[in-house]
Amino acid sequence: MVSAITVVLDASNIACVRQQNGRIAYRFSRVEEVRDYWLKRHPEDEVRAILDASAYRRMVDEPRARRAEQDSWLETATGDADDRILDLADRYRAAIVSKDNFTFAREEYPWLQGSRGRVFLPSWRKGALLLQPRVLRVATPQEIAKAQDEKRAKAGIRNDLGDRAFRCTAPPDICDHGGALVQHALLREMDGIFYCVACQHRAQEEFLDPVVPESAGEPRLTVMHHQRVRHELSLGSQALILGRGGSSRPHVHDVTAGLPNELAVQIAREHLEAFLDDDGNLIVRHLSMTNASFLNPSLGSDGLPSDNRLADFAEYSVSENDEIHLGPGVVRLIVGVPRSLPT
Repeated sequence: MVSAITVVLDASNIACVRQQNGRIAYRFSRVEEVRDYWLKRHPEDEVRAILDASAYRRMVDEPRARRAEQDSWLETATGDADDRILDLADRYRAAIVSKDNFTFAREEYPWLQGSRGRVFLPSWRKGALLLQPRVLRVATPQEIAKAQDEKRAKAGIRNDLGDRAFRCTAPPDICDHGGALVQHALLREMDGIFYCVACQHRAQEEFLDPVVPESAGEPRLTVMHHQRVRHELSLGSQALILGRGGSSRPHVHDVTAGLPNELAVQIAREHLEAFLDDDGNLIVRHLSMTNASFLNPSLGSDGLPSDNRLADFAEYSVSENDEIHLGPGVVRLIVGVPRSLPT
């Protein structure tokens, strides 16, 4: 009998880290760290972690995962871990800790649309962990359909095999798939062993680096006044302070240049800070107690933000195409994360 789960950890997602050489490593210690962090603040909560079977086998510290499984707080998904994570979160109204936006699932789980306070990003800065609340943007039907197509487009994905990969062991002159990865639909399983149906040779499981989008440049913020683009800012290793510029504040990037004074003064001298965590995730923090910032807000009949106001000095994770409205909303920041898929 499953107890009332209050938070679900996307273990494969949390454990996945890009190393300096560009390779992917999986460290279960990061999952343990997230669980401990959560329970320290919510000691009565029930935490469940869900792990892809393929990621389990690639953990550099696999004994930790094995121990978590024995202690019954880790579950290894036999199929798509995302499906299990969302099913548990939906069934128990639980929070989720993940780097994923789950855009593909917005139709089936409409509570993800504009979700606030239910999805959290694990963020490491100088080795220290924080859990950042996420305000998920409402995805359009076109964006949902595209995400669903991309999920289906993963070659040979089948519900019962998830993202496991198998290579036909036959020589290329015997089988068209010889030496190549075999789509799941062309696999046959007998007694736990997989075979290529085209040639009946064994299909050997391989542990491939996941297709993680490479950064094609630094994250950027597009500064807009109303609907007009003013300029773009790139985020590097140094934090950016955005606000109302002035000769006495050379450290502040002026986002009000070009606005009439009556609108510019609605932006604080130091209004918003933007910076990257250890994993390159973009984090923002509202700095002024007398002004406001909003993340992906709904707009009222007057065209002004009506919800999703950022708490003063709290940190929020932002993602591609998120919108941050400063002050009453005349100044907007559009988040961009240039990506290119590895070839």
